Amino acid sequence: MQERLPLLSAYLGHVGPSTTYWYLSAAPELLTLAAQRAQESQKETR
Repeated sequence: MQERLPLLSAYLGHVGPSTTYWYLSAAPELLTLAAQRAQESQKETR
């Protein structure tokens, strides 16, 4: 999951991964869902 943090950060419109990191400790389930949605979004743009 760590390698996807920059992608999630960009997808959410955050300044950088450090501002997105709280998802890892606050709600791992939310991070998983957000990563899945980011992957789906990438597939649609290809």
